[in-house]
Amino acid sequence: MEEIMSKLIAERAEARGRAEECRALASVSSKVVQPVKQKVEVKTFAVAVKSDKVEKVEEIMKKVDEMSRDLKTVSVRTVRKIKDGVVIEAATQEDAKNIRTNIKGKNLKIAEAMKINPKIIVFDVPKEVTDAELLEDLYNKNGMSRVTVKDFNNWVKVDGRKKMRHDLDNVLLSLNEEIAEYWIGKGYVYIGWRSCKVKEVDIVKRCFKCCSVHHRADQCKERGYVCRKCGESSHDARICRNRMKCKSCLEKTGKELAHATDSGDCPEYKRKLEYLKNREMFDV
Repeated sequence: MEEIMSKLIAERAEARGRAEECRALASVSSKVVQPVKQKVEVKTFAVAVKSDKVEKVEEIMKKVDEMSRDLKTVSVRTVRKIKDGVVIEAATQEDAKNIRTNIKGKNLKIAEAMKINPKIIVFDVPKEVTDAELLEDLYNKNGMSRVTVKDFNNWVKVDGRKKMRHDLDNVLLSLNEEIAEYWIGKGYVYIGWRSCKVKEVDIVKRCFKCCSVHHRADQCKERGYVCRKCGESSHDARICRNRMKCKSCLEKTGKELAHATDSGDCPEYKRKLEYLKNREMFDV
């Protein structure tokens, strides 16, 4: 009897061992067979369209809509309105080419693409420093020795000033990417006998109620301002003690990721920023 029991126990142990081995092999096999998901970079090919005549954007949209019926094989990601025209974002370069070809003869024309320069804010500039003196100090005191004065004046422009205190202004500059990157990396510039902090102007627009990057304030479901850290409306972010919860990520993915909605590390913010930087802009 004991021999029979021992034999049964041994057989069961052997069976369990084989089962575990099969599960392990299946697990390894599934890992091998499953393809690795790679992040695919989506590139769009934009065509900006405006009218030969003075027409409202709605009229141009109607013509574009009529054109879409003739181009049934063309893939378009989106059509968006701009100042006095529309931008058609095609899926491929060939699609964009077909759109450009079809526009001819419809009293429409292609607008030229342009590069939108970055903007930075120079903080606490003495009020008595004129725009000309500011540009002169920026050139002479801030690492521009390899740039000619002519090029510098073409690349760096004063877009405006905002009075902060009775003797200091914040100055908005428009400039090319290389100079902007250099000064932003330093974090400051020398103006007169002082150093002034610089900061890049954020091109990602946020809802001023909840800080989400996916809608405007007039589309926000919140009745009032909410905490940018946890998304609750009962308190201000400065006194928040709750767990962080990003409304942008929640709105887009349905997941409660543990970072503030206004964080520069937010995946949705980074995605929107990258899209805006790479999107073709148009002088229309």
